[in-house]
Amino acid sequence: MAIIYMVATSGEASILMEGRDTGSGTIDVDVTSDNQAARMMVNNGEGADIRYTKTTDGKNEKLTASMDLDKGDGSRKTKFVITGKGDSAGSTIFVDQIGDGFSGTATTWIDYTDDGTSNFDMTFQVEGAQKSWRGKFYATDGSPRPTTEETIRGFGNMSIWRHYNVSIAPETPEDWLGFCAELNRDVHLSGEPGAVYVAPPGWTPDENGVLWRDNSTYYDVEKKRIARIE
Repeated sequence: MAIIYMVATSGEASILMEGRDTGSGTIDVDVTSDNQAARMMVNNGEGADIRYTKTTDGKNEKLTASMDLDKGDGSRKTKFVITGKGDSAGSTIFVDQIGDGFSGTATTWIDYTDDGTSNFDMTFQVEGAQKSWRGKFYATDGSPRPTTEETIRGFGNMSIWRHYNVSIAPETPEDWLGFCAELNRDVHLSGEPGAVYVAPPGWTPDENGVLWRDNSTYYDVEKKRIARIE
């Protein structure tokens, strides 16, 4: 059984996708987006229970997937693969050649707070008596190459659990208040030799570049010139 529910709001799509498949035999469930993916396959297996939930709301995304299996065929066609990718981080768990009982769950989500902070999270846990697995996590910290990473590989009977989180705050000028104050000045000079500022009629700049009203002059509209008050 698979259910897809979609709602569009304010020009952006809010998407909910859910699915559950149970039984014995062969099945291939593939859920894919630009930043997240889940691939859950069973080939001639017994007692399969495959579930997933995928939500998208603007830039925020979340994918949860799980697969339980009483018995697999031990081939590369019986697998559990989850991938998540954020602005500066990503993670993948890849399990295949599942031969006996297996249980795997994973959640990956990407969200943005009101102040522009981006968050990447991924957790996964797998257990099984006969399986091959590999996984990788990386964080780039804005650099072309990963600055932090982990790689795991293995085969056999072992429980695996991981949680990764990367939060990135938006970049702002160190002295943004001073920057705003500078922009709020009435007079701006280039600083080059000979730079000149012409004050508006009726105003005079002081030594700090701030304009002050000159009560001794006014602008004569008819003659289109500055006149002095007698």
